[in-house]
Amino acid sequence: MRIHRQGHRRLFVALTVLLLVLSGELRAQQAAGAGLLRLGFLELATYTFRQPTNHPFYQMTGNSRFKGGLGYFGLTMADLNSLYPPPNSVASSADGHDAKSSALSQVFRYLPTFSLEYIMPMPEPLGFMSWSACYIYTNTWLTDLDGRNSSAKRLSSYKTPLIRMSNHFHIATLTAYPTGQPQPNGINPYIGFGFGYVESTIRYGFRGINPADSEFSGVSHLSTKSAMSASSGFVTMQRIGLAASGDTYGFSLEFLFMGSNGFIKNPFRGGSVSGISSSTYDQLVSAYNNSGIATKTSAGMHGAMMRASVLYSFF
Repeated sequence: MRIHRQGHRRLFVALTVLLLVLSGELRAQQAAGAGLLRLGFLELATYTFRQPTNHPFYQMTGNSRFKGGLGYFGLTMADLNSLYPPPNSVASSADGHDAKSSALSQVFRYLPTFSLEYIMPMPEPLGFMSWSACYIYTNTWLTDLDGRNSSAKRLSSYKTPLIRMSNHFHIATLTAYPTGQPQPNGINPYIGFGFGYVESTIRYGFRGINPADSEFSGVSHLSTKSAMSASSGFVTMQRIGLAASGDTYGFSLEFLFMGSNGFIKNPFRGGSVSGISSSTYDQLVSAYNNSGIATKTSAGMHGAMMRASVLYSFF
C-alpha cells in the first residue's frame, strides 16, 4: 500500500481537524472530574547504547568499527527544511524500504511521531497519586556511516558493511504519577513500564572494496551490491521522565530504557545478495568480522532513548 504525497497531506489535515473537533468534548469530560488527555508532538529523539557491544550493527557483523558506535539523533516529526513528510520517512523511502514495509509501517511512515496519554487519579488509599495509559509512536533511521565509532569516521566507506536501518516503534506503557493529577502550571515526575513492538527494515550489503587493501586480501569485490530485509518483534520498556505544564501547552523530557532481547533479524547470518556468489558473500562476511565474535541471529538495541517533546494538555 503506497499513499501518494497529496494523500499524505490530506490525511495530516484530517487528523488535525478531528483533534480540534474532539477538544471541546474532552474539555467537558475534564470539568466533570474525568481523567486528563495529553498529546505529545514536535519530538527530538536520541538513542544511545548501554555497552559498546550493544550496538546492533556490531552484533550483526562483528565489525570493530561499530563497537561503541553512535546511535540515532534528530527531529522525528519535521525537518528544519521541510515540514512534511517526516524526515526519517523521506530517507527510508528514498532507499527503497517501502517495498519491504508492512501495511502498518506504510501507514505510520507518513504520520508525524506523537504520544497520546490518558491520566487519571488512582482509587483510595492511593488517591494522592495518578496513573496513566500511554501510547508512543516514534521512528529512527541509522546508517553504517552515521553509526560508526568516532575513530572510524575518516576511514573509507567500504571499511564497514553497507547497512541502512529504519525502525518504527509502537510503545505502550502504564505509568505512575507519584505527585498526583497534573494541573496547569505544574511539574510532575513519572515512572512506568511496558513493551514496544518494533518493525525494522534493513538495506544490507557490501560496497566495492579496494583490491590493494591488505585487510581484504583474497577477497575480490569491486562494485556495491545490496539487498533488503524486514523483521519485527517485541521488547520490554521502562519509562521515566518529567512533564512541565502551562495553561495548555507544556514540555516533556523522558527516557525509555529498552530491554536486552533481540528483535531485529540479522540479515548477514544466512543471507544473500543478488550479484554476489555465495562463496564471495561468505568471504566478505568473514572479512568484515574483524573482532572474531560469534554474531547473533537477532540483534537488540539495549540502551536508552531520550525524547524531548511539546505537550498539549486538555485541562
